[in-house]
Amino acid sequence: MDGVLLPSLRGFINRVRRDESVRVIVFESTDPQFFSAHGNMGYLTDPDADPDS
Repeated sequence: MDGVLLPSLRGFINRVRRDESVRVIVFESTDPQFFSAHGNMGYLTDPDADPDS
């Protein structure tokens, strides 16, 4: 997560958050060796949330 990725993700969230046709969002890594089963992305929609919690 860096200064380019976070604002991009927040922009994406703002574009799709009111789209009722969007039910699931799946992110795919370009690195085949990287896998994350889940993650707390609440800090993308709540700027005051701590991304490390």
